[in-house]
Amino acid sequence: MKIKTFAILMLTVGTLCVSCKSDKKQQANNDPLGSKYLRPAGVNYSHDDSVAISSLVSQFMKSFEAKDYLAASRMLYTFKRHDEAPVALTEQQQQDFNKAFSSRNIYAIKSHGFILRDELNNEVSYLLQIVKNGNIDKQQGTTTFSLNPIRYKGQWYLTLLTPYAKGVNLNPYEKDR
Repeated sequence: MKIKTFAILMLTVGTLCVSCKSDKKQQANNDPLGSKYLRPAGVNYSHDDSVAISSLVSQFMKSFEAKDYLAASRMLYTFKRHDEAPVALTEQQQQDFNKAFSSRNIYAIKSHGFILRDELNNEVSYLLQIVKNGNIDKQQGTTTFSLNPIRYKGQWYLTLLTPYAKGVNLNPYEKDR
């Protein structure tokens, strides 16, 4: 009886092993690149997209560098849902933005990075030197300020990059939210 039970058990285990291997082979044949491990291709950006993003960021930074934070804030939007258009900051949000930056000394500004990931998750970052005797080139006495240009129905908008913004995933290797 023990030998018969052992033989049935071994036959079942062997069948399961062969079945698992054939599933893997079938998956490999259907998906030779193993695309489940590859991130999907991002959005293709045209020259017009690059020009639009560059123009928006340049206008924003021109106002920001001139310490006209209110004018800069008027270019910012919030984005909460894929099925709703971005909304300009409210007057109160603009005043808060103006107050936050007007109350700080910014001694130097330097472009720090430009990453385009997809329509909702991009990053244009700047270093802000906030300590008088800091060194922006060595990133001493600095903080980072980041914008998130988003595209909604073919139009580009500037939003602030925060981990809470719709569509943003600051770590591209984490599962999309």
